Amino acid sequence: MRAFRESLLYWDEIFFNNIFQMGHRRLLGKLIPVISRSGDGYLYPMAALFFWLVNRRLGAMLFCSALVAFAIELPVYKLVKHTVRRYRPCDALCSIERRISAMDRFSFPSGHTAAAFLMATVVSNFFPLVGPFFFAWATAVGFARIYLGVHYPTDVLAGIFLGIGSAATGISIFQ
Repeated sequence: MRAFRESLLYWDEIFFNNIFQMGHRRLLGKLIPVISRSGDGYLYPMAALFFWLVNRRLGAMLFCSALVAFAIELPVYKLVKHTVRRYRPCDALCSIERRISAMDRFSFPSGHTAAAFLMATVVSNFFPLVGPFFFAWATAVGFARIYLGVHYPTDVLAGIFLGIGSAATGISIFQ
């Protein structure tokens, strides 16, 4: 088991470094922080309101499903984050400087990614035509968190599973 963990950490750092080294590209340097901030959470109520205006019944189901999903995701996220206590790459790796300030000091799992995939899953369930756009955006949020030096790829992967799992639970309650 220890060999597996060390191998996983080794590959995690390799993938992290490959993504982080893209930092010299100008367009990414300006666009990525905006994408990351779009996962802060302030757009989620606005998206729910928009979908409610488009279709009141489906929008209400989306809102209720997302509410239940976030009620599951947030406590699990906090419990795992404070149990695992994995330091962010910008704090653990000597050669890495953070490109943004993180909200706390631990990285596993990525809360931004979890929330983005939660929303993408809920939205795509009720409004499947826009689902691919939301999943592309959620993927960009996860990528941004690695690029900015605040998450490893496995942090993002764990966030994806947490977000989709929480969303599936929230959806199942309202369908």
